[in-house]
Amino acid sequence: MQRFAFLILLGLPAFCTAQATPSASDTVTSAGVAAVAATPTPSAAATDVIGFLHKVEAKNRETKSLEAEFSQVREDSIMGDTVRSEGRFWYKAPGKFRASYPENKEDKSYASEVWMEGNTLSTYTPKMKQAEILEQATGDDAPVNQMLLGFGLQVSKIEKVFDVAPAAEKKPGLYGIDFHSKNLDQSMQYDTITIYFDEKKIEPATIVLRDSSASTTISLRKVKFNPEIDDKKFETDWPANTQIIRY
Repeated sequence: MQRFAFLILLGLPAFCTAQATPSASDTVTSAGVAAVAATPTPSAAATDVIGFLHKVEAKNRETKSLEAEFSQVREDSIMGDTVRSEGRFWYKAPGKFRASYPENKEDKSYASEVWMEGNTLSTYTPKMKQAEILEQATGDDAPVNQMLLGFGLQVSKIEKVFDVAPAAEKKPGLYGIDFHSKNLDQSMQYDTITIYFDEKKIEPATIVLRDSSASTTISLRKVKFNPEIDDKKFETDWPANTQIIRY
């Protein structure tokens, strides 16, 4: 499933004070100071990011379906290779998703299909006559689909899974946000996801996914909001003789 690139410990300083046996009032005061110190205050930059994500959420409140084309470049630091792909994805609320990758003969990558519905992730590679099915966690523990992260995921959900900050790497004309994973199982094993938004349209233009061994850059284009999509588009359609591997 490597081709489907899409989907902190808070250190508080210890306060030590050398003093004589404290009075009751001193003890209360010290406890109060510790309580205040233990309550993190969001930085102005983080507050600005959260404000922008609320705008993204508000814009997409009426989004029931999506369709887009994308280019994807995966750079593997361990193998030292680069794989380029083109594709298209479709989404239909509340939880149907499909991505389609045609064959890339230049990079010798096979055509493949990816589906997500509910907690089930499926992939199919026609040339290998093989499908893989992964049952994921559900409810509050469900992973985040990184391809949809920039299309209005509830901010409350984002804050449970990620620490957010302005993107460390800036891009002209785009508003970048770094999503640092708090839980790798829920961030699809990506340590950091960076999304660059068209600030005027309030929609994602580029998604960068980083894990322990690779970086994947996805460039979106021709994004359509609320297109008519037949439910059959989201049905797995591999042949009956396909080898199925379940995880």
